[in-house]
Amino acid sequence: MEEKSEACPKNYPKPPPSPTITKTSCRSGPSGRDNIASHSVQALSKLQLQLQTIITRKYHKIIALPRGPNPMRSHFHQLLAVFLLALSLNALAQEPAPSFTLPTLPNNGEISLAALKGRVVYLDFWATWCPPCRKSFPWMDEMQTQYGDDGLTIVAISIDRNRELTERFIQQMEPGFTIAHDPQGAVSKKYKVSAMPTSYLIDRKGNIVSTHIGFRESDKAGLERKIEDLLN
Repeated sequence: MEEKSEACPKNYPKPPPSPTITKTSCRSGPSGRDNIASHSVQALSKLQLQLQTIITRKYHKIIALPRGPNPMRSHFHQLLAVFLLALSLNALAQEPAPSFTLPTLPNNGEISLAALKGRVVYLDFWATWCPPCRKSFPWMDEMQTQYGDDGLTIVAISIDRNRELTERFIQQMEPGFTIAHDPQGAVSKKYKVSAMPTSYLIDRKGNIVSTHIGFRESDKAGLERKIEDLLN
């Protein structure tokens, strides 16, 4: 039986009446599909690489020409324009992650993204009423244990309005990573979260490098590879 990607709508009003995931409670699609933002970053990076290759080839052709008037030298300004375009594409491909400061549970602490600069951050938005979110917790626990010493920090942000429900969930799951609470949804709005779970992989400079919606077993290997790439 083909396994479907699972993601719950952000504003689902109450827990589903049964464990069965229906079209009204969760989104289905192919293999934890990365959203448009992630595809856009990948496309920009590929285009940037192609432009850098063109620039390098043209540069070597020009400097190899003898001094004096030559039609090829007239392409210098075109080469410069392409180079500047490549720089601008690089800036677009590196999208800064929106800053935030939130309370943590159950210890009544505080977490800010600024304090995590220099580490790779796996930022996950979740809710207690979301079945795929529950499935992702053991995997996030495993990733934090395995890569924490290498520079990975996992922060899972609950959007539940009811703190008691969130704390009860934490008692049941006993996660080994940071749980933050965003009951008013201010941070989830900054990140334009539309479904649960939605995760963002943030590099050591504080830039979002990929976005992932939903969670299923077959997503694990690909997500782990992305984490390893940023840590290495």
